[in-house]
Amino acid sequence: MVNLSFLLTAAALVTSVLTKAIPKNVPWFNVAISSSPDTRYLYHTKTGDPFFWIADTNWELFHKLNRTDVDLYLADRTAKGFNVMQAVILSKYNVTEIPNFYGDLAINNKDVTKPNEGYFSHVDWIVSRAAEYGITICMLPTWGRYVNWGWYGTSGYTLFNEENAEWFGRYLGQRYPGVPKMMGGDSNGFWADNVPQARAEWRENPSSDPQSHLHAIQDTRSIWAAMMKGIKEGEAGHGYNAFVTFQPTSPWISDPPTPFPWGHNYINGSYGTISMDAVQSGHESPDPNGIDARFTVLTSWDSRKNYESIINMREEFTGPVMDVKNHYEGANDSFNTSKPVWNVSDVRHGFYPAVLSGACGITYGSLPVQQSYENISLIASPEHFMEPQLGLSENASWHEAIHWPGAKQTGYVGKLFSSLSREQVNQLKPARGYISPVNGSTEDVMSFEGDRYIAGMITYGQYWVYTGWGDEFNVDLDAVSTEWGSIGISGIAQWFDPRTAEMHAASSKKPFPARGKKTLTPPTSGGVDFDWLLIIKISEQKCH
Repeated sequence: MVNLSFLLTAAALVTSVLTKAIPKNVPWFNVAISSSPDTRYLYHTKTGDPFFWIADTNWELFHKLNRTDVDLYLADRTAKGFNVMQAVILSKYNVTEIPNFYGDLAINNKDVTKPNEGYFSHVDWIVSRAAEYGITICMLPTWGRYVNWGWYGTSGYTLFNEENAEWFGRYLGQRYPGVPKMMGGDSNGFWADNVPQARAEWRENPSSDPQSHLHAIQDTRSIWAAMMKGIKEGEAGHGYNAFVTFQPTSPWISDPPTPFPWGHNYINGSYGTISMDAVQSGHESPDPNGIDARFTVLTSWDSRKNYESIINMREEFTGPVMDVKNHYEGANDSFNTSKPVWNVSDVRHGFYPAVLSGACGITYGSLPVQQSYENISLIASPEHFMEPQLGLSENASWHEAIHWPGAKQTGYVGKLFSSLSREQVNQLKPARGYISPVNGSTEDVMSFEGDRYIAGMITYGQYWVYTGWGDEFNVDLDAVSTEWGSIGISGIAQWFDPRTAEMHAASSKKPFPARGKKTLTPPTSGGVDFDWLLIIKISEQKCH
């Protein structure tokens, strides 16, 4: 039985895509992506085919790497299944004083309206070269510190106002039409110019009033909106409807209260509309008994629960949503070297619950690669060395870190959905309601949180359940097959190993009628390292 309403919706989407004017051809045209305000997933601008965002984080790609290293890096990431690289134009590392590998500053005279052609010709080459590898660059125009001081506070400086933000946005839009742009750059629309200093002062006197240390909150939304206006106008001249999103930071200022740090809370209404909503779930598992829990000025996301933001953003934003920065592999919790290191299992837990809760993609990051760090013994010459940041060991190497297991396992996520048709992608939706505890169980699996969370997602012909610790559960097959429009159809169940991408039979290799409740028990269980993904598929393909 065909789900007619779903097919009509999908057909309408495809028609709207194909009837748009064909944009001006650019070297990266084949990897340009688009979104629609009334659909949850992205698509290729050229063909309308689904695009599932599998990104790596290399903020310093433009700023630090030479062309040989860029090639090595892109070849590795393509082989592992990445299709997006998140990189920033105006580096957070003192962009007005530190040049790129070839000695070119990004801007002249600390003026964003005076871009350096040498620097941007290197950016041109990287964006074009990435496209040859099938990778689209998600371009951050600037790190947020140059708009609102960010995590540098009074020790830093700003470069932008509304006028030059619009100019710079238009410059990027005209030069890089069809390249996704990500504003925010680890910052929020409401911020104070001394956040890190205020927290440091309070830590020295924790009996004091936290608010007494914080300067006035500033609203920089109009600057970001001006930048987006410039981007959109610049790209429109080349026939593109600009893809723009916003990367907030975590934590956010909560006392006095400011909005939750989701992109749509900063760019909305008269400020315009972003193409994809975004959150940075961050790198922290907040300690309710730690000293910073009493610094009420700031509240952090629990990065082990990023699925909560995905669910909430979908309730408030009608288009695609995603977590664009979850904890980095190899980084310490909160970047505090006295705390545990996020490992490959933690990385996986940042992916699957978010995707099955409705995210349109995932973003991986490792601590050495995100800052393109190379230890001094391996760099071309001393002037190219930059000190390691965020607790990274001075002996680290991004050349070695690209082979960390989390990167390879990131690509497995994309492969899971690569065989889905346009119709199946557009029908994807979260579906935990078909899951329940096993009869006689002393624990309610649906109450598990954090890295033990159980998530479900469905589309026509397929149903997925991710169990964070390998806990067993029941699935209501009557409800699943009803959702498919094929009550009682035969199905087959398999366990997908997110560590290896291998498939294991679930209970029986033979098809079974999709009726009643079925107990599914993963091959292993017992903790964060024993996560599994159940996949139930229709074994008899009917007209669809």
